[in-house]
Amino acid sequence: MEVNSELAIQLINVNRSYGSSKVIENLNLNIKKGTINALVGASGCGKTTLLKIILGRLVPDSGEVRVFGMEPYSSVLTVPGSLVGYAPQENALYTDITIEETLQFFATLHNMSKEHFQERKQQMIKLLDLPPMNRIVGSLSGGQKRRVSLAIALLHSPKLCILDEPTVGLDPLLRTLVINHLKDISATGVTVIITTHYIEEARVADKVFLMRNGKILENGEPEYLIQKYDAPTLEDVFLQICRADESKTLDLIISKSNYTQPTNYNNNSNNNNNNLPPYVSQEENSDLSSIILDSNNNLNINNENSLNNTYNDIMNIDEHNPLLMEEKPYIKSDKSPFHVVTKTKHILAIGKRKLIQILRNKIVLFFELFSPTFQIVLYFLFIGGTPKQVGFGVVNQDLGIGPPVNLYLGADLIANLQSSGLFQFHYYNSTAEAIAQVKLGVTWGVIEIPENFSMAWPERLNDPTDSSAEAESNVQLYMDFTNFQITQFVQQELQTAFEQLGSKFNISMNPVEVEPAIFGSATAKFLWFLAPGFVGLITFAHSIGITAVSFVREKIDGSLDRLFAYNVSTGSIIMGHFLGHIALLCVQAGILLLISILGFGIPIRGDVGLVLLMVILNGFVGMSLGLLISGISKIETEAIQLSLACYFPTLIMSGTLWPLQGIPIQFRWIPNLLPATHAAAVLRDLMLKGVSFTYPEVYQGFLIVLAWFIGLFFLSTFALKEREKNFNFKKLFLKKNN
Repeated sequence: MEVNSELAIQLINVNRSYGSSKVIENLNLNIKKGTINALVGASGCGKTTLLKIILGRLVPDSGEVRVFGMEPYSSVLTVPGSLVGYAPQENALYTDITIEETLQFFATLHNMSKEHFQERKQQMIKLLDLPPMNRIVGSLSGGQKRRVSLAIALLHSPKLCILDEPTVGLDPLLRTLVINHLKDISATGVTVIITTHYIEEARVADKVFLMRNGKILENGEPEYLIQKYDAPTLEDVFLQICRADESKTLDLIISKSNYTQPTNYNNNSNNNNNNLPPYVSQEENSDLSSIILDSNNNLNINNENSLNNTYNDIMNIDEHNPLLMEEKPYIKSDKSPFHVVTKTKHILAIGKRKLIQILRNKIVLFFELFSPTFQIVLYFLFIGGTPKQVGFGVVNQDLGIGPPVNLYLGADLIANLQSSGLFQFHYYNSTAEAIAQVKLGVTWGVIEIPENFSMAWPERLNDPTDSSAEAESNVQLYMDFTNFQITQFVQQELQTAFEQLGSKFNISMNPVEVEPAIFGSATAKFLWFLAPGFVGLITFAHSIGITAVSFVREKIDGSLDRLFAYNVSTGSIIMGHFLGHIALLCVQAGILLLISILGFGIPIRGDVGLVLLMVILNGFVGMSLGLLISGISKIETEAIQLSLACYFPTLIMSGTLWPLQGIPIQFRWIPNLLPATHAAAVLRDLMLKGVSFTYPEVYQGFLIVLAWFIGLFFLSTFALKEREKNFNFKKLFLKKNN
């Protein structure tokens, strides 16, 4: 491709499709340096796709693209990057930070010095009449937000300004100021591209490109086109061209005109269109999105439902969706030290902005800090505790042995059971009456002690073969066995009570002698088993939710569009999100561990630092998974549903609630695929066993969780990059190797 040094942008035979629908077809475009150029066309005609291609964020199916003589994304060309000033159709602003913080954020992305930033900021305040710098962006009106959006695009004095509908929402005076400023900067060599639906507004441009159905039907200076087509307005020119394109008679119209293109189209064109036309309201002029030709070649105006069905799909893809996807081409990026420093600054700037957003949004801050605290307290209070005050019936018919022996073993057995705290006894005179209360749901069971229990029990201990003593010393248990946990606790306490009863006669009822614990404690509670898994799981779940939802929101409002236009990589964006959350993640993990230790007596026998590190690393895995979810989700509802779909299987299968050994053998491999399973195991080893990092299950668990973090990080980066519907990996791979 021959490079013309006078041209800022060159496109030759460019084609681009979305699936089977062609959006750009054999498009050729030349834009001179230092000129204002207007792309005019209806919604869905391909204007936004054309901007994507110029910015280098969308690879054409065929054809060549040059920006200032170089391919976009080449290492020596900062397109996209600081060479570009981009204002998308959406305001694409962060609504929970101030105007000052917004401008400072983008100044950091462009590596502007403090002095240069302050100078340009004052110029933008004066030019655009910006509100006070301490105003929160979300509190601004639509027109004020539009001004802030333009200020971001012009702040760093770019050489190429791409402004999508720049004057929408501005009053006539401010429109005049903005257009005049664009003319002033174009006179200094800055190239400006604007898109618009309002045709007469395009008369301020040095050159107008009239687009329809992915093609540039005509281009030239506004006055030249008006005279060429013998039309009173530029709008009438466009209507003629649309009719001609529909009826394939464009050549006939052109042949009737003897007017030729002026030769003075240059950087300092002084045509009548230098004067800004009077403000044209929507009521006074037709919006191009409503100009359609029917099958009889008649003009239909203001009939949105008559849009060609073939291009409805294109419209939805092309014009109404923000430029969210960073489909990087095949050219290697710069790996110089300066490049690394720039990427680091991008990460720090995004991390700082994210932290400010979290701290300023009280609801998000509460969610990040206090919601996990509340949940861990609920888990510890309502799950894993020993049952207390379980209603139980007692029918004690034991007569005992009177003086001088005074042995009442039935009463002693009841006292032993009462001391456990498990039972709340109800005394009945008959077994039938007690069982009736169980059937009514008043009690969970009945203990019936026979009349000769005090006499028969010692005889049974003395002679286990005495069948009569055995029959008279049997205690009858009637139970509601529908609650497995209560049944287990009742049977356990009965066994303990009988062992205590046997100790009165210096007889051990349990032949097993328990030696000192190898790990843990013989008096450990079930809550101790649950706590490590809960701590890791809560951090994991909250990390998923906060990143998935917030990231989707940034994609929807177009905030990512600006970052991609300024060559902020997906890796930098994701690392910035991590950086913004890491401080709160550390605080969150610390609070959870303090509540576990001080509030509920959960022991930590191992290295506290390793415990904290695993909790944070598990949170990183959750953040990576949340970012992956955000990469494949289009709306917040999708992200929430996918987050829940990840959380509940993890809760059930990770061994947090129940030992993995309780899973059928043929399915035990499934939990081992989950990072939360290994995180819970490592935390139990560190907290309850007190082992070191060299313990096999600990260092292996760390490696597995770390591998999950790295893998999900790269998957989330890839998912964010490649969301174009017709992304072709083979095509991209082949181009990378050319």
